[in-house]
Amino acid sequence: MIHFHLRVNEDSITLTVEDYSDKEHALVPVKASSTENGYGLRSLRKRATQLGGTMTAGPTDTGFYLDVSLPRTENM
Repeated sequence: MIHFHLRVNEDSITLTVEDYSDKEHALVPVKASSTENGYGLRSLRKRATQLGGTMTAGPTDTGFYLDVSLPRTENM
């Protein structure tokens, strides 16, 4: 099961994605650490940083999480 949560406030927009799969069916191997990210996660972190935001991702006891937070601008 995958949950998506979007939070919008005056200063930022945050998207959190949580994968609650068991180890056998996980989309990302649970044994992977946040320092062993693939190219896609590194690029996402770099782009979030370029925009003044943050990105964190990593395994959990129940699957995997991804959290991206970006500052709001006049266009968002």
